Amino acid sequence: MKTKSIKSKGLILKIDPTIKEIMIIAGEKFFYSTKTGRFEIDENPYGEPICKPIQNVKIIDGKLNFETLYKKEETEFIIASKFDADKQVFPYLVGMENRDFYFSETDVDGIEIAFDKDKLVRIIFTRYENLVSKDFLTILLEKERSIITYPFQKFDLKSIIIDKNTFKFETEEKVIEWQLQMNTLLIELIKRLIESGNVQNY
Repeated sequence: MKTKSIKSKGLILKIDPTIKEIMIIAGEKFFYSTKTGRFEIDENPYGEPICKPIQNVKIIDGKLNFETLYKKEETEFIIASKFDADKQVFPYLVGMENRDFYFSETDVDGIEIAFDKDKLVRIIFTRYENLVSKDFLTILLEKERSIITYPFQKFDLKSIIIDKNTFKFETEEKVIEWQLQMNTLLIELIKRLIESGNVQNY
């Protein structure tokens, strides 16, 4: 069996309830399968997804290990990361089928969270109505300043406070709130990722 060792360069999480999609980039690109309740690896990450099941998924010495038929060859993947965000995601890739997760009609929010190595750089909230995006909230985190845009106004972001599914974004002018409407399992993951980016209070 071929072995492929990879180091993550930074995590990306995208959730789109309109197509029941969860996409994770952590060394490799993964999609959640609603049919199996498990994540699958995308062997064509730069084009139309070609997803293959992964087996024997486990975490060994902090590294994500699994086996799959990758491009017609039996392959063992070992994904290493020194970044906390990846380590928060790895357990979901291992045992999603054992967790209480499902998409429901009340899941009307999507989100994108992106890291550059260990630095949280982007958060985008999207609210959908009848499968059409109706509301947006965007946060760009930079060295000099962090900017929140909502709905079309820009503010300097001072802190992020999370209380259950309520996300509070404090600026000099006001506090902007977003009630995140999605499965509680995903809300918990999102909370952990934002906390790993050290932007709670800064």
